[in-house]
Amino acid sequence: MLAALLNIPQSDEDWSQWSYANYDCNAQIRAAIKSQFGVDLPEYQLDPINFDDLDTWLSNNQQAHVDFTGVIGQQSNDLLHTDLRDPNQRQAWVWLNFKELQGACQRLKIGP
Repeated sequence: MLAALLNIPQSDEDWSQWSYANYDCNAQIRAAIKSQFGVDLPEYQLDPINFDDLDTWLSNNQQAHVDFTGVIGQQSNDLLHTDLRDPNQRQAWVWLNFKELQGACQRLKIGP
């Protein structure tokens, strides 16, 4: 699932697939943190993405990252302030989101 997060969504269908992969990866990270650290992190609404309330979704995604990076001692990036309609910002944001998830998966020794 992690590799699917490298795809830059262009269409509603792309976003749907990306959103599920993002949710799934976050869920695996939460489960690994609970198992390895005994910390039960909150689950945030990450799938599906509500594009009518994108600010809330971005906030939920940011908080999920802040939560897991805090437990494993990984630096977190600003994933909140972006314009996903702008192709350059979207590409940069998708990359940063992926790198944080990839780093967590490597630290926790989970995923592909």
